[in-house]
Amino acid sequence: MVTHNNIIDILQYRAKHQPDEVLYRFQHDGDSEADTLTYAELYHRACVIALHIQQKADKHERVVLLYEPGLEFICALFACFLAGVIAVPAYPPNPYQLTSSLAKLELLLQDAAPKLICCSSRVLALLRMTQVKDAVSRWVGRLRGEENTVLRLAHIEKLNTESIKLAAGEFDMSSPLVTDVAYLQYTSGSTGNPKGVMVTHGNVMSNSVAIQHAFDHSASSRGLIWLPPYHDMGLIGGIIQPLFVGFPCVLFSPLRFIQNPLLWLRFIERYQATTSGGPNFAYALCAKLLKTTSEQFDLSSWRVAFCGAEPLNVDLLNDFCDQASKHRFDGRAFYPCYGLAEHTLIAAGGTCRSGLQAVSAQKLGMDDQTTSYVCCGRAMPDHEMNIVDPDSHTICNDREVGEVWLRGPSVAQGYWRNPQATEVAFNAWTDEGVGPFFRAGDLGLIDNNELYVIGRIKDMLIIAGRNIAPQDIEFTVEQAHAMCRKGCSVAFSVETTGQASDTVVVAVEIKKEVKAKQHDDILNTIVQQVLAEHSVVHLTVLLLSPNLVLKTTSGKVRRQACKASFVNGS
Repeated sequence: MVTHNNIIDILQYRAKHQPDEVLYRFQHDGDSEADTLTYAELYHRACVIALHIQQKADKHERVVLLYEPGLEFICALFACFLAGVIAVPAYPPNPYQLTSSLAKLELLLQDAAPKLICCSSRVLALLRMTQVKDAVSRWVGRLRGEENTVLRLAHIEKLNTESIKLAAGEFDMSSPLVTDVAYLQYTSGSTGNPKGVMVTHGNVMSNSVAIQHAFDHSASSRGLIWLPPYHDMGLIGGIIQPLFVGFPCVLFSPLRFIQNPLLWLRFIERYQATTSGGPNFAYALCAKLLKTTSEQFDLSSWRVAFCGAEPLNVDLLNDFCDQASKHRFDGRAFYPCYGLAEHTLIAAGGTCRSGLQAVSAQKLGMDDQTTSYVCCGRAMPDHEMNIVDPDSHTICNDREVGEVWLRGPSVAQGYWRNPQATEVAFNAWTDEGVGPFFRAGDLGLIDNNELYVIGRIKDMLIIAGRNIAPQDIEFTVEQAHAMCRKGCSVAFSVETTGQASDTVVVAVEIKKEVKAKQHDDILNTIVQQVLAEHSVVHLTVLLLSPNLVLKTTSGKVRRQACKASFVNGS
């Protein structure tokens, strides 16, 4: 058996021994032929791009990747690995929300301090749109509390990799160490304070082994992924895992999925996919459409239907199972799992082909009479998971709710250039001196060595599989209308029965002089702005008199207290 030290070793091996086998297919729509990339083509193209990267950036410098989903992004990602630089995958600018998306990109650039941006021709054109420069600068300044902001974006060299046609030359391709950072995964935290998770080559290999074990993957597996390639589930699950194991994977754009969720099922049938999945909102969208469509699907090939990325909703997943079973979907394929970027991807999972296991809160020893929780399985082999009291740091007993703490070779190295946040999250020790652990910030309990995620300690909103910081929505609301009081709004999410995604609730104080006849205009403006900036569809807006948003004595918004007040009607 051949052993490999890193993902580059695997790419080189497969390019030599399986050169003409198709590794990735990118499907643009439901009718056209897919673009393909063999192992040899990927390696050759990545080497070509890596040579150009090394001419512009030294080892361990950051290179931001700005591409639409597609095969060029994958080639550029592996080019970074080959060149020895740190890849920084990021969402490309949105031409329909150009100012706000460029402002968010600028804040990421200020944190990552990259030497180079690799991008497509289309993205390069958007980056050169100087007419929005002043608006972007003002936006960034407001978020950072600065009056004059010098934009880093304008001064970073850009490399349009689509224009590179030269054959690969000689370049330094020393093998990366397991401790070398492979990429920065920008994750939770407000837009004004982005946090880049430092994922090493060792982390990538460790979690790839864990996913292969959990999903029972082999060379005969076939993947189908529509998830964004810039984040952990799409990046590790959809790009790294197929190469690691050696099976083909079909990819298509998240936008195509949102436009027509049933494309997902159509492609599963067409390519006889064995592994695919996403957040529970994706299953909910398909379940709703399956009730009315006359189209028939054969989903019998689907062996692993993973679901994660947000709290799992038992009713929504059961609804999908009921509808999809009419299309030969086997409910045993459901694979609930728990993961996060700080653990590279997967942290806990069950036994493959065991289906959805849900337990009532009452059976788990809780007072709740109505809620059921989904079993997310056990910690991955060679990893450790504990439930810990977040205040006393005492390890909880079975069925005691506490914070999820994790450690093992998949845990990342910390947050880029943020030692304070790294110390808090990645260097936790129990009251008995056991550690260090990563504090996940999620509440859960363990029953019979299996994890049940109860909720989130963090204020982070998870809407339709996307992390949205409440501060970002609050900022949008307060800027939406002149009658909204600055620093006097609060955003949180509430679960809504039968709905594919949580509802975002925003309460904002308005100025004393506002008349009742102005309320509709304020409400409509807020709804339109939140939809435009954050794509939040399910939104409830409350207009409050001054001084009604609950705050601490130091002036910080008490989001959980505000949420509790809303839920109990007070």
